[in-house]
Order: sequence, then C-alpha cells, then structure tokens
Amino acid sequence: MTEQEWVRRIVQMQGRILPQIEIRTFAPEDRDEALTWVARPITTGEPEAALAPPSVRLIETTRPDVIAFEVNGRIRRDDMHLLVSAFEQALGAHERLRVLVRIVAFDGVTLEALREQGLASEDPPEQVTLLGRLCG
Repeated sequence: MTEQEWVRRIVQMQGRILPQIEIRTFAPEDRDEALTWVARPITTGEPEAALAPPSVRLIETTRPDVIAFEVNGRIRRDDMHLLVSAFEQALGAHERLRVLVRIVAFDGVTLEALREQGLASEDPPEQVTLLGRLCG
C-alpha cells in the first residue's frame, strides 16, 4: 500500500516483464481490499508452450562486436538460451560489445527462461502485496 505514484508505475512495468508474478498496489485507505486480494486463491497459469514459435531472432550484422536481435512475443527458455549463447560467443572474442534490439512485441519473460540461467529461484512468489509507507 502506498501513495507513491512511482511505485505504482514500477509495479505496472513489472507486470509486463514477469506476467506470472502478480503484484498490485493499493492506496492506504484500501487496506482491507489489499488483504482480501492477497488471501484469494491463485489461479494456475499456463505452462510454457513447448511448440511456441521462437520469440527471439538473431539479426546478422557486418561487425563482429555487434549483437543484434529481434523480440516478438514472450521470451521463453529456448529464446534465452539463444541469447546467452550469442553473448557468450561474442564476449569470448571481444572485450566490449554493442547491442541492437528491435522490439516488434514484448510480452515479458517466462520464469522458466530465467530459472534456466539461474536468474530466478525455484519457488518465486506468485503474489506480492506491498504494505507500509515508502519514502520518496
């Protein structure tokens, strides 16, 4: 619960990046609504689609120290593997890189993709409620 608009905006952005984790903000006067929301049963999400088309496509460049790729959809495990492999290969040959990203559509990153790279725990929270006053 917060009166800070910047916190609400960050929460909205997070929802686009990690759609499997539900975070909501509530005004201080909506404390009862917040507690009701957090006590509600969580609906199960969809498992990562095994046959979904790739959401990341590497774009060929004329410079070996440039990585370019296009994002079109939700980044899944295979997409993350492709990106990490491309970065590891380029960083093995070059101390510094430039990155160009073309975003057609971005629908977040699956938790499975983050777990694959050690960027998410096995049991992340599915709901978060912020209570208290944040300074800002």
